Amino acid sequence: MILFARRGALLVFLIATILSLGCGKKGPPLPPLVRVPEPLSELKIRRLGDEVYIGFTLPTANLDGTAPADLVRVDVYAMTTQPMLPPDRELELEEFQEESTLVGSIDVLPPVSPAELVAQNPQEPDEIDGIGVEVAQGLSVVISESLTPETQIAVDPWEDEREEPDGDEEPEAPPVIVFMTPPEPGPLQREYTVVSVTSRGNEAEAPERIAVPLDVPLPVTPPAPQLAYSEAVIDIKWEEPQGLRESVQAPTGDEGGVVLVPVPPPTVVPNPLPLSPSVQDEPLLPSVTGESGEPVDLVGSSVSLVELRADAVPALASPGLSADLAVDTGNLTFGYLPVAVSRPLPTWKGTHSLSRPTIPFRPPLESSPIIEWAVGPTLESSSVVEWPDASVFEVFEVVELLDEQLVLPDPLHPEPVPGLTYADNRVEFGVERCYGVRTLETVKGLEVRSDMSPVTCVMLVDTFPPDAPEALSSVASEGEVSLIWVPNEEADLAGYLVLRGFPQDETLQPLNISPVTENTYRDTTAEPGVVYSYAVRAVDLAIVPNLSGLSNRVDESAR
Repeated sequence: MILFARRGALLVFLIATILSLGCGKKGPPLPPLVRVPEPLSELKIRRLGDEVYIGFTLPTANLDGTAPADLVRVDVYAMTTQPMLPPDRELELEEFQEESTLVGSIDVLPPVSPAELVAQNPQEPDEIDGIGVEVAQGLSVVISESLTPETQIAVDPWEDEREEPDGDEEPEAPPVIVFMTPPEPGPLQREYTVVSVTSRGNEAEAPERIAVPLDVPLPVTPPAPQLAYSEAVIDIKWEEPQGLRESVQAPTGDEGGVVLVPVPPPTVVPNPLPLSPSVQDEPLLPSVTGESGEPVDLVGSSVSLVELRADAVPALASPGLSADLAVDTGNLTFGYLPVAVSRPLPTWKGTHSLSRPTIPFRPPLESSPIIEWAVGPTLESSSVVEWPDASVFEVFEVVELLDEQLVLPDPLHPEPVPGLTYADNRVEFGVERCYGVRTLETVKGLEVRSDMSPVTCVMLVDTFPPDAPEALSSVASEGEVSLIWVPNEEADLAGYLVLRGFPQDETLQPLNISPVTENTYRDTTAEPGVVYSYAVRAVDLAIVPNLSGLSNRVDESAR
């Protein structure tokens, strides 16, 4: 009995010890789980005239993937500034909110299914003017702000930082004055930011802040566009407005530029002037005799060049050559000087006689340009001074809005158009389309758009006939003629009309009132033994049906 009592006491002691070790102090409470909604998507801010449009899509989930998003409100702030160049530091969200103006707030409801949304309001638009209304998650919202004179007044939230040093820091030494141009202020701009607010009051800023210019002159407005359409595309063209900003930098690299480089002329080695046999047989120097009748040696004399007057040289055999003959006694060669030399010959006593040389003819050399040019590689280059890019364009479809619905104007293309044409492939017959064009320029990183051009509209009417059927052939049988042809591939094809007549007829009459949809037809009304001429036409689905041309004709008779 004593042994069992001791064992029981030991077991109780061990259990108490284990329990005492497991009961420690309470740890710090865990922080509450904070859910952050996903960033706003499709954020776009554009200035069109004196109106600024802010558009975005509300999220439906949080960053951790849970849904619905913990989002109860969206605030839009705007601030007019004229930052320095280089710009001052970027403001924190709280600093931005202190200096900015609240443009508008949107109360956000939990998401609803599309069926519930239609049941609540069948006319619910895709984009909603969110000022003063409650909007469900997942919808697109547009807010607009009018640029009044008050919005043109700039604030300088960095002024205190530039003028007053921080009190905790020691005063710096007097700055060294350097005579240089002070930094230039940037353009007057209005900067916008969109802030999401959770149910706990936590704020999350949109991924970017977007600014629009205020004091920049608007680009020139394009003229009204001209429209032309086909079955597949609407061609939109407009003329270049006067005063358009052009590019000042030539294309470089592989952009299609052409550079002309000089080509050195070939080296020309003059050929010696050949002498004719008659010249070699006759004396090259004039024959001069002295008083004793003996010839005088002019080579050994002090006269190195004998010049003859023009009237002393006989007429030249070669036409077009007119010059004086100059004889070089050193090399025994001769040529023609462009200007006749008129000098008196030295006085010689005795008889003077001249032999008549034969003048060789040499045709003139073919002329060639002094510098020849060839296409060379384009060299990389850069502007000496920074210059803004050339003007581009944006094409808009202008539609009539119902119930003053606010919609963010979006161009038809994601990237600006550098040329003067745009092709819209949304051809839908029976629908009227209206288009306008704006000029877009970038000034110090900010986009500036012109006013809308005059709007041009066109009603799309299907006046384009289908292609004529091809490869019509016929097969005769008892009491009928069977026809078959290659089917057409038009999307708006309604069918075919089969025509019949006699071979001598120029005009054929249709056998069916309603178009047949198959590419075969059986003529059961043909009289046996009578030869008929057949053809087929295609018909489309236009309000006023368009008929194709006739297919090939075939002649056939039923048996």
